Amino acid sequence: MNKKGFTLIELLAVISILALIAMIVFPAINSAIRSAEESAYNDQIKIIENAAKEWALDNVDKLPDEGEPSAQVSVSTLEEEGYISDEDVLDPRNNERLTGSVKITYESNQYIYKYEDSDETAQSVGDWLLENASDKDTLKANNGVYKGSNAQNYLTFSGRSWRILNVNSNGTIKAIMSTDVTSLPFDSNGTSNFAKSSIYTYLNNTFLNTLTKSKVEKTNYCTGNIDEPCSDMAVATVSLPSIDDYVNASNKQGCSADNNLCSQGTYLNLSNACLSNTNNNQVYTVNNGNITLTNPTSNCNIRPVVTLSSETTLEGSGTSNNPFVVN
Repeated sequence: MNKKGFTLIELLAVISILALIAMIVFPAINSAIRSAEESAYNDQIKIIENAAKEWALDNVDKLPDEGEPSAQVSVSTLEEEGYISDEDVLDPRNNERLTGSVKITYESNQYIYKYEDSDETAQSVGDWLLENASDKDTLKANNGVYKGSNAQNYLTFSGRSWRILNVNSNGTIKAIMSTDVTSLPFDSNGTSNFAKSSIYTYLNNTFLNTLTKSKVEKTNYCTGNIDEPCSDMAVATVSLPSIDDYVNASNKQGCSADNNLCSQGTYLNLSNACLSNTNNNQVYTVNNGNITLTNPTSNCNIRPVVTLSSETTLEGSGTSNNPFVVN
């Protein structure tokens, strides 16, 4: 039987045809795959943004008002607090974990939620602090709050010594000066509204002008009474410590139930200090370790509190010998 094979020319023709088909088909296949992956990725982002909306419902006090800086909640926070599952944080394009955050802004009477990838958003100072603090394990165990008399939360900012109160979920950090800056009446006219008081004006004008303004953010501060200290809020760049700040800094058992115990097991040594909280035309002060109500015309010591921007950078470890330094 006569068997005839392919000639070289015929083989080359077949190869050329197959190559041409590959050039047409493979890009289309790759494009379809990429399109499917992008579609799945966009669906994943919607899941994360919806989780951020659920988080916001439980954290209304951390949301911005019109004209205020955006809030941020990281994917890791949403996962840790149970708003999304492990599968929800896997990028369908490469099966790697998503490490970005959802930016929350308030515009035109509504909140807008937008996911920002970690490649586009620099690590916040809060995240850096949680990774590099000398007592980061304790800090994480206390949900970002420094507690105890030996807290390693020393900070140098604008040539002054501060102590970090807590790390906020949006990546900012709240800090209080280590010493009183002055002694003044809360308000010489008897006003007990912090936002309208003379001490508010002093802190957000005279004192603020001594700080590096680009490093601090205007934010909400607690001004409610002792039963619900954060039921009322005031927007400020510089504030006073609140009842919550004073209570949260102590690791004394029973402090939260009896606030007068909070002078123990704490790094906050407040004496005759004004707090931002008010009630029935009077202001709360810490005097001899006890929280008491005082007439706003009485002199009290002023201990400024600021919120450092999430875009601030730090170095150091937070110990007294190697404090965090704001760059």
